[in-house]
Amino acid sequence: MKISATIIALLISATTIAQKNTVFLKWKIKPNEVLVYKTVMEDIDTATSKKLSINFGGGSGLLKDSATDDTHAGKELFSDLEKSLSESNIVTNLTPNNKGYIDIAMVMKTKENKTAGEKDTTDGKNKAMELLEMMAGDAMLRGAIYDNGLIQSFYVKNDQKNLIALLFELPGKAITPGDSWELHSNLISMDQHFKCDTSFRKNIVTLVDVKKEKGEMIAILKYDIHEYVSGDFTTMFDSGSSSKTILKLTYSAMAAFSVDRGRWLSYEGVMSSSATGVMTYNTCKRFSLVAQ
Repeated sequence: MKISATIIALLISATTIAQKNTVFLKWKIKPNEVLVYKTVMEDIDTATSKKLSINFGGGSGLLKDSATDDTHAGKELFSDLEKSLSESNIVTNLTPNNKGYIDIAMVMKTKENKTAGEKDTTDGKNKAMELLEMMAGDAMLRGAIYDNGLIQSFYVKNDQKNLIALLFELPGKAITPGDSWELHSNLISMDQHFKCDTSFRKNIVTLVDVKKEKGEMIAILKYDIHEYVSGDFTTMFDSGSSSKTILKLTYSAMAAFSVDRGRWLSYEGVMSSSATGVMTYNTCKRFSLVAQ
């Protein structure tokens, strides 16, 4: 009887501890509040970094790179535009609406950091800045989530839905440390020209800890996402010839969510992606959310 009583006491104690650490992550934004995050999505230079190049097959000559080619000026413009983008601010606004969910709008703003004597002297930089000024203030992304973090805007394009999922989706249920769930994301997307022979996908977000700091309950989340596909990509420029193509993508992140205030306290992630075959690239990008 004493052994049974001890076992029952231990079970009750374990259940009580689990209940104390069980949390339901929800966005808590007041009706007239706008939650603003500086949103960083910037390339990280690594020893293996390689920008996108496309191979349409041998001898097609569709992509030329000579000083007399009209594409040369275009490449310079996009290079200048890419540099200018790194000097821009991206902010994401989360605003509750009267329909019971939260609107998300990601907006780019150019930095106002030039003094009166600092003007771009090259035509390329001027054109790049003109393009940015035209884009500034326009939403790069629009969508919506419920307060439990599940995505409401089922209708948005896949790449925009992926971004909403990575940065703002929550599990939508009560969880305890050690629990894992999947994001509603598909980061690799191919069309009918790709015939897959091998694929692999791992999509896990884990609640690794629940802790109290200065009286505030904080949930620590870890993101671990891997996607891989390989197969033949049929090109339409070289009589239907195919190219063996491999795409890999990984995403790792750590984030701290305030259970009490219903918002991110910190969010830092890194996405690495690479491809060989019909397209070639190797990139690494940092993702970060900073409350404003």
